[in-house]
Formats: sequence, C-alpha cells, structure tokens
Amino acid sequence: ICILMSACGDGLDVEAELSRHPLTRGIDPTAIDTLLAVLWSFWGLAITQPVPQSSPHLRDHQSWYEEVTRGWLADRLESR
Repeated sequence: ICILMSACGDGLDVEAELSRHPLTRGIDPTAIDTLLAVLWSFWGLAITQPVPQSSPHLRDHQSWYEEVTRGWLADRLESR
C-alpha cells in the first residue's frame, strides 16, 4: 500500500492494482482506509516541522505525499 502512494500521485489506478494483487485483494477496505489515515496524519505532522538545512526539499516531498494520501483516502471514502 505504501509503495502505491507514489503511483497514485502519478495517476495510476491504484484501486485496480489493489484488487488484482494477491497480497492486497482480500484486505478489509477499512484497514486500508485506516492505514491511509495514519499516513496522512504522519505527513501532516511532518510538514509542520522546521526545514532541515541538510535537506531543503524534504518538506516539499512530504507535502506532496500528504496531498496524495489525503486525495486517495478521500476518493476511497467518496466511492462508498
């Protein structure tokens, strides 16, 4: 699921992948939603931290993942 976040952000139909793959095909949808909610919270907290001098683009990266995770979760919840 975590590796599919970047694919989702790049436009891949991740729901189709989840339904096709043997490791994710039988997972309770609520478990996936819960993981996405936890990750959305993680990214949301991470982007509020000071920008480290050693990695000036880290918050941009985290912000992108926060938006992707929020969007994926919202799409899942709206489709029910």
